[in-house]
Amino acid sequence: MAADWVANIIETPYLILPIVAYLWMKANFPNFKWNKVAAGALLSFAGNTLQTLVLALSPYLSNPFMIWPASIVSVIGTVCIVVGLFIMGIFLLTGAISTWRSTA
Repeated sequence: MAADWVANIIETPYLILPIVAYLWMKANFPNFKWNKVAAGALLSFAGNTLQTLVLALSPYLSNPFMIWPASIVSVIGTVCIVVGLFIMGIFLLTGAISTWRSTA
């Protein structure tokens, strides 16, 4: 079970965010509001955590009473991941376009 939590942290795309922030500052691009992008990263992390929770509880899913809650949590986790990635992508893309327009 501990390996699932470690894999959850390593495999998620929100770990790319600090690298992008570091490279953004090293390239001398204009300042950017990283707190908006961090909200998407946290949402993505929450979705992956919910899906890991469903995987951890999978031995108990043979009980018909547990199938619906686990399915709902899994769907919520998937939606959180997609929305988090969308938030990160939109804010990074708009920041890159505004930087491109200001230098052109």
